[in-house]
Amino acid sequence: INRFQAFSRKVESFTGTEGVNEGLVEMWLDRLAEPVNINEANYDDLIALQNVSPIDAVAVLKRIDEGSINYPRALRGALGLSYWGYRNMRDFFGYGKYKKDKTNHFWYNTIYKSIPNTNSFDDEVGALTPHSNYPGDIQHKILARFGNHWKMGAIYHRQMGESNRTTNLRGIKFPALKLSFSLNDIYVGPIHFKRIILGNYSITMGQGVTMESTDFFAPRRSGYGWSRRVVGAFPDVSRSYEYALKGLALQSQIGKVQLIGFYSKNKRDAVINSLDGSFSSLITLYPRTNTGYLGTLAEPILNTLEEVTYGSHIRYFHDHDFILGVSLYESLYDRVLDPQIQRTVIASGDEWRFLQSIGNTADTEIAAMYSS
Repeated sequence: INRFQAFSRKVESFTGTEGVNEGLVEMWLDRLAEPVNINEANYDDLIALQNVSPIDAVAVLKRIDEGSINYPRALRGALGLSYWGYRNMRDFFGYGKYKKDKTNHFWYNTIYKSIPNTNSFDDEVGALTPHSNYPGDIQHKILARFGNHWKMGAIYHRQMGESNRTTNLRGIKFPALKLSFSLNDIYVGPIHFKRIILGNYSITMGQGVTMESTDFFAPRRSGYGWSRRVVGAFPDVSRSYEYALKGLALQSQIGKVQLIGFYSKNKRDAVINSLDGSFSSLITLYPRTNTGYLGTLAEPILNTLEEVTYGSHIRYFHDHDFILGVSLYESLYDRVLDPQIQRTVIASGDEWRFLQSIGNTADTEIAAMYSS
């Protein structure tokens, strides 16, 4: 609590964050409450922070090789470390012989909005008029840490315009929560299990090109401010639902080799083809509802598809300047993927125009999206 009070401005800034960066907030809050010893930090611990570049991270690792960093000013002396890199990492680490205290932490946050969010790159795009006729956007989030190893998190989120999200358990309705339980920093012989996660988790591998399990797409990240992408497996209590993963994941390291493995089984929203029961594509909805502009949809969209995804990511840290990684994953579905664009994307009266009418320049792009 004392550290949260000392860094109240940062905590306030973090807790108001949503969307693509929301998953990082839990890690930053953890690090403020229980800092990692800078002398035990690895590349991932450093690069996960705001405004810390790969050059900054390598500069600190090389300084650690020279000897223990016993106080923040010694960190500032690392050759190649930028001023902003130093300013943004100094509060998240302990120094010298610092060890984590075996303390418990509990954090709760709730947000209610009557104005819809916009996910546009242009801040001026999107509806900003309050919708008083619809239920507001509400979020409840709980994070708890028990000692140095156990952590749990839960989130309930209802987007604006949605009815309450519930799940049925033996005929009784409960709020539909995302839950995550994790065991952190466990050593079994030479193997360091950084995280073992049960429940909802997020995976980012291959610099986000191979996989990034979030509903909030960002084509590139500068690494500055909130524009940050972190590779690895993390507990997920963010607002992502369509591409959320649920099952088991682990991240471990032995020597210079890091391994991430995961298995997920979860429901997906999808556009179903009415003729044969196949599906054309996954779809992200704001809000999530089976009601369209003209009323109830002829084919439901919510939770109409079951996905099983598993994969792994292996990285070899040759030295501070060279990392080699290999990523692979596979997704399986309980329906056949058959992109019937004419019947699902285009109005029925204009089906014949697809790829046939001069001037429809978007047609080729849509066709390319549904092919490989």
